[in-house]
Amino acid sequence: MKTYVLVDSENTPLQHADFARDEAIELLIFIGKTQTKFPRELVLAVQAMGPRARYIEMSGSGKNALDFHLAFYLGQLSTKDPSARFIIVSKDTGFDPLVVHLAAQGTSVRRVPDSTSLLPPPAARPIRPKPAATAATETGAPADQVIKLLLGSPKSRPVRLKTLQGTIQALLGRERPLSEDDLRGLIATLQTRGVLTVKESKVSYSLPA
Repeated sequence: MKTYVLVDSENTPLQHADFARDEAIELLIFIGKTQTKFPRELVLAVQAMGPRARYIEMSGSGKNALDFHLAFYLGQLSTKDPSARFIIVSKDTGFDPLVVHLAAQGTSVRRVPDSTSLLPPPAARPIRPKPAATAATETGAPADQVIKLLLGSPKSRPVRLKTLQGTIQALLGRERPLSEDDLRGLIATLQTRGVLTVKESKVSYSLPA
C-alpha cells in the first residue's frame, strides 16, 4: 500500500529520511518562505529518492500558511489516491480535527509528532504486542477519549464498524498504531458501558444527539 508522508518542516524539522527507504513511501516536505538551511544528510537522502520525494515551498509567508498548504495537498492526494495511507509529521495538534474528520470518511490518516515515530523499533528491543485480554482491560482512559469525541460530533458519528475503527485509530494511534486486539478490546469496552451497539458491522449509539 502506498504511503504519503507530509512533513511540516517549520514546526517539526527533519534531520534525516531513514524512514522513507521503502519504495512504497512518497515524501512531501513543506518548507516556509524563510527556511534556507537543511541538514546535509536529509538533502542527500531526498535527492536519492528521486521522484518519490519533493519539496513544496510556500509562495508567501503568513500565519498558518504552511498548515493550509499541507491540508490542501492532503485533501487533493486523498481524493486522487483514496486507498493510500497518509501520515502528517508535525507537533502541531491543530491538524488533529482534520485527521479525525478524514478518518471518519474512511481515509487512513494519522499525525505523528516526529519522524522517529515512523522508524521500525531496533531489533534488540522488540515491542511485544499486548494480549487481547490486557488490551480490553486497559482501555478505560482511551474509552473516555472516544466518548468525548462522539459527544462532540453528534451528526458525524461513524455508522459502520470499519469507519469507527479508523476514527479511533486516528484519535489514539498517533504515537503507536493500535493493533486489531486493541481496537476490538476498546470497542468491547464501549459496548459494555452501553455507549454503542454493533450489529452486522453497523454501529448505533446510546448517546445524546
